Amino acid sequence: METSVVVFSLLKEYDSKETFGFKDDLERSQCLHWLFFWHRSMSGYDFSGQISEVEMKEFPHLLEWIDKIAERPAIKKGTAKSFQNW
Repeated sequence: METSVVVFSLLKEYDSKETFGFKDDLERSQCLHWLFFWHRSMSGYDFSGQISEVEMKEFPHLLEWIDKIAERPAIKKGTAKSFQNW
C-alpha cells in the first residue's frame, strides 16, 4: 500500500502537466480502485513470521548475514525502540 501512496505523492508534487497522472477524477478513482484491489489480493502472500527457529538453523550463512547486518549503525538506528510504535 505504501508504494501507491508514494506514487500518488510524486504525481501530485512533480507531474503538474499530468504527463503520467490522471486528467480527471474518473481516471483517478478507477486507478485507486485497482490499486486497492491489487494490494488486497496480494496481502494473503505475506509469509513473515512463519519460519521457525528450527527451520532457520538449516541456513547458518543466512543467520550470520542477519547478525552482521544488524550491527550496522543505520540498521540499529532504524530498528531502535523509538521507531517500533509506527
